[in-house]
Amino acid sequence: MSKLAVWIGSLVPSLVAKVLAALGMGVLTVTGFTIAWNTVKGMIIANFTAMPATILGLASLAGVGEALGIIFGAITARVAYTALISSSKIVGMK
Repeated sequence: MSKLAVWIGSLVPSLVAKVLAALGMGVLTVTGFTIAWNTVKGMIIANFTAMPATILGLASLAGVGEALGIIFGAITARVAYTALISSSKIVGMK
């Protein structure tokens, strides 16, 4: 039984290091993406609201705002999924 405990004890430091590395990569990816994406969203929204009132009203009736929300959500979900997959590769899970 003690050999099993020694073997498990030898695995713990490398496993902890891999998990911390994956968490660090995930945090960096999400933080960097959040900063960049908020900037892009702010620019798009600022330019969208700078349109003349008639065009803005027509675009609102056509659902452009909802379409932009769906697109922003899809891109965010894709980046989160990619970060999850890449961090699981660092840990060694397939």
